[in-house]
Amino acid sequence: MTGAAGGIGQAIARQFVANGYRVVSGGADLADLDRLEAELNLTHCLGAGSATSATRAIARN
Repeated sequence: MTGAAGGIGQAIARQFVANGYRVVSGGADLADLDRLEAELNLTHCLGAGSATSATRAIARN
């Protein structure tokens, strides 16, 4: 999921996790992604420009 660092993207990431989905998230603000990762126990939060890394993370899981 892109845009998870804040706003609608973050709200959607929270809802997906609440519904039992595994979420790979990305966004431009690494500090916000770190907080979201810690709060939701996410295993993959990727900074801007990491689309290839996100694809690989999804493939591994």
